[in-house]
Amino acid sequence: MSRDPLIISGGHAIMYGASIILDLRKRFIQDSDPISRDEGIKIGVTIKKNHCVPDRNPYVKTEYFAVFGEGIEQYLPLLDSALSQGILVQNGAFIKDPDADGNPRVVNGDKLQWQGRERWRNYCIDNPEYFEQLKARVRGEIVNLTEEEIEEVKKEQNKIAASAVKPSSKKKATKK
Repeated sequence: MSRDPLIISGGHAIMYGASIILDLRKRFIQDSDPISRDEGIKIGVTIKKNHCVPDRNPYVKTEYFAVFGEGIEQYLPLLDSALSQGILVQNGAFIKDPDADGNPRVVNGDKLQWQGRERWRNYCIDNPEYFEQLKARVRGEIVNLTEEEIEEVKKEQNKIAASAVKPSSKKKATKK
């Protein structure tokens, strides 16, 4: 081998002509990671050049998991986003989906509290409707109301309409 294997083939023209250059490398999976070595691989990404979004620093590093037979891991990045936005709360190893009082919400008899990222991931795999709902909450999307919620809104609107002040029907006499 006569050259450095880390240099991109094609010469300097590739470096100048490319809009974005990513350096992808396989990383070591640790025992604390929620994905085991048998389930997938961990990929580290370093952005070397980024002219697509020029207002950001191009030298950014990130890591993600690729699960064999499934593709790129979706659950763990969503967990990180939900934790950073305050939608989910983490105290030590415990992750919970709090209600207005700060207690874990209860849905269909399940207490939405998990010990560890792996148990949260397994819950999302087993309950895809919860995962989709959480994804919509993180993205700030508008979610369709259930039939019960629609009925509650209609009742509130009827109460407001009934309590509204109605204009008087008396007509003033006009002088002729």
